[in-house]
Order: sequence, then structure tokens, then C-alpha cells
Amino acid sequence: MRSGYSSLSTLFTVLAFLFVSFNLGASDAFAKYRSSMVFSGGGFQSAMFLGMLDAAEELGQKPDVVIGACGGSIAAVIANSIGDRHERRAFIESEEYFDLLRSASFNEDTGVLQALGKVIRMRERKYTNTLPAIFSGYLMNVPVDLTSPKLSQGFSTDGIRAMIISALVKFGPEDVGRRRGSRKVFKEVIFTDKETAAELQGFESPIAKMFPKSAVETGVDVLTSESLMAAARASISDPYYMNPASIGNDRFVTGAIDMYPIEAAKLISDEVTMGFAGDFDTLVEVPAIKSTFRFDSNKRLRYVHDQYAERWVDISNTGKALYATSGFNPKVSISGLKWGIPADHETFLRKVREQFAFGRARALEGFARTTLNDKSHIREMNPKNSSRGLRTMYGR
Repeated sequence: MRSGYSSLSTLFTVLAFLFVSFNLGASDAFAKYRSSMVFSGGGFQSAMFLGMLDAAEELGQKPDVVIGACGGSIAAVIANSIGDRHERRAFIESEEYFDLLRSASFNEDTGVLQALGKVIRMRERKYTNTLPAIFSGYLMNVPVDLTSPKLSQGFSTDGIRAMIISALVKFGPEDVGRRRGSRKVFKEVIFTDKETAAELQGFESPIAKMFPKSAVETGVDVLTSESLMAAARASISDPYYMNPASIGNDRFVTGAIDMYPIEAAKLISDEVTMGFAGDFDTLVEVPAIKSTFRFDSNKRLRYVHDQYAERWVDISNTGKALYATSGFNPKVSISGLKWGIPADHETFLRKVREQFAFGRARALEGFARTTLNDKSHIREMNPKNSSRGLRTMYGR
């Protein structure tokens, strides 16, 4: 009898193990997306990111989710809203998209001297650790409620899902200029759908963990009830550059809190496609992020580029190869700062097509690499955007 019970016990143990293993495997397979693509910051060159996505789809590598931060958030919104790749391309060439981008403008009194004064103040605040002046004196005005008939809905779960990164401000205009001390005055926020939000439970800010003395707290809020355009508006609001967004009683300011969210991508997907970016300029971009969030953006960039991702798309030299001739970044002239979006649709169309073609070609190049995590094709590695170890590995 003892051996009979032993045999039955063993059988039940094996069956129980198989049952649990099967169900855990099924749960994991459902819970984690196969692939994600990160649309990092980079001005209003959304067409470049959508060109990357178009190449992936053509190759049968359509991502399950896209993650947008700062300028990349608009591309994420379009990818989530418009399921067909040809319709997406038609939209970014349309008058509707042209009018959407043209709705942003520089303040009339913004001249070179005013902009220079703001840069000087940013650089000073980088060392004083006071609460930043992000509520006034910004260079650009962007409508608080960005509207677009094509993009006005909530987060869709039918096709490519989307996550959008932003930051919640935990102080008010009356606090500007006061000493921060050790207080955490920004909180990372991720906008997405409810099912994707479930996979982000317990996610902690990589910035807070990497830079414990930063102004960013460890916890992350995941919001699921806002519209796509409200999320994008919150993400693009670069501090000092444009007016922050407000949702209810909360003020949100920019996806620049983490423009390269590789940790979030790895958490929710098995495979990650990531852009290998150029460095942040030390005149404006580094002081803006340092004086706001209190961390070194180039140090963060070097750390991200050292990480493992299945595929890297080379966007390291976009400043020279794309933005100089076909970008939408603001232009500086003697008379002042000028909006980079062309005044006529014909010029806009040409630039959009060049951005799209650039992103598409670079993604095709990245997907053609036969070795995962290969970075040998990256054109620009320097001490600002890559570690010494990475440059040594590739003989740079």
C-alpha cells in the first residue's frame, strides 16, 4: 500500500507541476509583449520615427507597443491612432498635421538676447539647486489643448499600443527660486491603456535610481484615462522651451525626464528596438535638464547606449545628416528665433518626406544586422554619447 500511495503522490505532483507551469507560461506569454520600439526625444521630427516603424512593418517586425518621450510622443500617438502604415504616412503629409504643428509659435517678444538671457539663467541655476522657473518666460507658446480629429481618442488596444512618458510637477509658481534642498519635486508619469498599465505595476523611475540626488522621486504614476493628445501635450513641454501642460489640477512638464526609456521597454517586451542617439549639447540641453531634474543627461545617454537591446537604429548624426536641411527645429537669426515648421505646405511636405525616408533607411540598416545588440554601424560615438568601453569595443 505504501508504494501505491507513493506512486499516486508522485503522479499528482507531476500533474500539478505541469498544470502550474503551463498556466504560468500562458500568463507570461500573454502579459509580456513580443516587441517594442522606442521613439526618443528629438524635436518635432515625428516623421523620422514613423519611417522607422514603416521599415519594421515592411520586414514583418511590427512592434506590439511603441514608447514615446518628448518629441517622439507625437509619433507614438499617430502609431496608436492610425493602424495602416500607408494611412499613417498620408496623415503626416496632410494639411491637418501641418496645421497641428503650426499651432505652436514663438512668443512675439522672444529675441536672441532674451533667449541668451534664459540660457545664462539656466546655466547659473544648474549650480544653485533652486526650483526652476518653468511656469513663465518660456520661449514658445503651444495650445494647452492640442486637437486633431484623427488623434483625439483615448489609447487604443486594437493595433500597436502606446506608452507616453511625462513628468508631474510637485511645486507651484510661488515656489520658483526657492531652495530645493533634498526634496523630490518631479514624478515620472506614464500614460497608456489599462492592460499595458497592469504590466507596469511597481515600476520605479530609472532616473531616480541612477541619480539618487536628483529631483525625481522613485515612484511612477501610470495613468490610463487621458486622451492621446493630452498625453502628447504633456510629454512635449520641454522646460524653459514651452509652456507646461495642465490636466485637471496637475501640471505636467516634458518627457525629457527620461527621453530614452529602455528599462520600461525591457519590462513590457521581450525584444527592444532603440535609436542610438547623438549627444545633448552642453550650451542649452544639458543645463536645461540639469537645472530642472538635477541629473546629467549625457551620463544617462551613455548608460542607455551601454545596455542590451535587440536592435539599434543609428540616429547619432541626425543633427548633421537630417536636422540641418530637413528638420523642424527652431532657427536662430539676428532678428530672433524662428519656428522651424515651414510657412507653406509644399516645403513642409518635402521635409516630412525626407525625414520619413531617413528614418526608414536607418531602420532597414539596423534590422539588417545579423547579430543582436550590434552597434558597429553607429556613425557617431563620442565621449558624450558613449562610454569609453563601448568605443574601445568598436575601435572608435
